[in-house]
Amino acid sequence: MSLNIDPSLIFKYMWEVFKIIWPLFAFVIGLDLMSRLVKGWAVKRSRAGKRKDNSPPATKALGKKFSDYDFPWHDPKACLRSIDQMSGLEFEKFLIHLYQRLGYRTVLTPERKDHGADIIITDLQGRKFAVQAKKLQDNRTRVGAGVLGELFRGMQWYKCAGGIVVTNQYFTDQAIEEAKRYKINLWDRPALIERIKRAGRGFSGTARQF
Repeated sequence: MSLNIDPSLIFKYMWEVFKIIWPLFAFVIGLDLMSRLVKGWAVKRSRAGKRKDNSPPATKALGKKFSDYDFPWHDPKACLRSIDQMSGLEFEKFLIHLYQRLGYRTVLTPERKDHGADIIITDLQGRKFAVQAKKLQDNRTRVGAGVLGELFRGMQWYKCAGGIVVTNQYFTDQAIEEAKRYKINLWDRPALIERIKRAGRGFSGTARQF
């Protein structure tokens, strides 16, 4: 017994099934695409957030310079060449490493509302000192006396025994004169070279070495 089925009926049946299945199929594909887009956006946002939280790329590269193996502690002049290329914040972080190598406990104050001190260091006797970092781009520029008032305010706020202003260049005559009245130590370029030499030798000091 043979069945004679009209091909047009088969096609019509398949078309009806296709019309039912197609919206569901399109919906599944749409969900998959949306899921992929959301996942890709989340990964991109996460990576961007990590860069923001871990500081900009320049600071990441700087961290490599600060390793005992890569940063030229044994060569003060090479250190200064690297320092001259740093930003202000990078210079502060460099000083953190320098003071640690000299035997001090260090705290980097908030970038905003630092109350006049960039770094607070503590010596072996438990005395605290406020540090103001002044990174200058132009070797013809000098750090003026105005910084002394800022640092003195930080010394009072953080209840420090003294203060230090560190620069990669030099101070004005007025700043040098007034620093004595404020009992603030000034580290100019030659003084910074001397401390780098001590750090390169693994010197561990106290506040008396300022």
